[in-house]
Amino acid sequence: PGANLLAVSAKSQLALSLQNRLTSAFFPRGTLALAPFAGGTPHELDPDVAFADFSRDGEKLAIIRRTDKLPSIKAQLEYPSGTALHKSANQLSHVRISPTGEHVAFLDHTGPGDTGDVVVVDRSGKSILRKGPFSTLEGLAWSPRSDEVWFGGDRAGNRPSLRAVTLGGRERVLLAAPVQLLPHDLAPDGRVLASTVEHQVRLFYRSEAASPERDLSAQADTMVGAISSDGSWVALADDSFNGVFQCYLRSTSGAPPVSLGPGIPMGFAPDGRTLVVVRPEVPAVVLHPIGPGQATTIRLDGFEIGSLFRAAGLLPDGKAIWFRGNQPSRPPRTWEVAVSGGKPRPLTTEGVNGWVTVDGASVVFSQDSKQWIQPIAGGEVRPVGGLLEDEYAAAWTADGKPLFVSRYDECPAKVYRLDPKTGRREFVREIGPSDSTGVQGVFAMMTPDGKACAYMVTQWLTKLHLIEGLR
Repeated sequence: PGANLLAVSAKSQLALSLQNRLTSAFFPRGTLALAPFAGGTPHELDPDVAFADFSRDGEKLAIIRRTDKLPSIKAQLEYPSGTALHKSANQLSHVRISPTGEHVAFLDHTGPGDTGDVVVVDRSGKSILRKGPFSTLEGLAWSPRSDEVWFGGDRAGNRPSLRAVTLGGRERVLLAAPVQLLPHDLAPDGRVLASTVEHQVRLFYRSEAASPERDLSAQADTMVGAISSDGSWVALADDSFNGVFQCYLRSTSGAPPVSLGPGIPMGFAPDGRTLVVVRPEVPAVVLHPIGPGQATTIRLDGFEIGSLFRAAGLLPDGKAIWFRGNQPSRPPRTWEVAVSGGKPRPLTTEGVNGWVTVDGASVVFSQDSKQWIQPIAGGEVRPVGGLLEDEYAAAWTADGKPLFVSRYDECPAKVYRLDPKTGRREFVREIGPSDSTGVQGVFAMMTPDGKACAYMVTQWLTKLHLIEGLR
């Protein structure tokens, strides 16, 4: 239980990820272990390993290690295990060693979610190929002659086809399907082991713990962005429009959603009268009034916004916003800019890429797999107390202390009330859909009083196929 298969060696060994858990929707983390194919107790080797692959002779392992030791490094590729070939501020996935053993291929997720590039490096870490960007990218395998990398990807939407790219960069579509198609392995005779995937993200709302859940999804891939403090509104995003997120405002009474146009909702203003929306592709932050009125757009030319969550917000006086972003070739940080426009001013040093608390006094950011809080005016940086490993806060106090906490990879998810002063926790409720088939994660947002919550579930339904005749 809790184990994930990473690779099978020519010597009949299994590379496993034990205590495997999703720390986000796409990227797992676990303890690398080896076990004989015939069965037996796994031998644990390395913590914080997300993906692994055996060399053709079964002697060496290539791994992708999750690391949060430096703000600028999220993952590193090692081949053999222990020798770093590539370090990245992005999430890396699906490592595969070529049959010749001379090259290593992996996916570099340069943007939000599973967007990214196909990358090949040699044994010294030199980049041989980078192909992309793809709006969705998953699954990877080498052709038997080591002359192509086969992968599942889509240039504009979220339904990847089976594609191939040569080391020289020539790309072709091998097989298109109306559903996601992800390769796992290629046999020497060219047969392909692949999965068709039906993936959806749904949004539910529940008021009191004993009340029935209410489905508030807009389309098939609905992401919760925010819940108002009184529980009367939820803001959500849907990415089923050719890879461009659409923003909706919906009453929790179940009335039809109101489309606000392109964008990803970040949160409601402290007074509840404004919804803050980010448009990463522009880039810009848009302030939508709740009710009659015109939206205000604050352009952020020259910046990149990489986060899909807590990427921007209004400061308490309503005259300025904060946002998380980076200038070209510079590490991300947190910035402030007036609603009327002007030149953004940094609130943090480079690499400190966090969100501003409701009172506008501090920045909360992640480092070393922990949450930290830093006063904007200067002062001691201290850890956010009370959060256990892999927990997130479903609601925060105004000054950046977790109020309700849960874990993403549970279904149903257990929610605890956390006393921000003493650290004492008390079980509140379990949340999750009535049908949990294929659900891999539950992410909740709660009102400060704990009476209402909006939560999204990530659901994967797959079928495994053996495909013949592809060339």
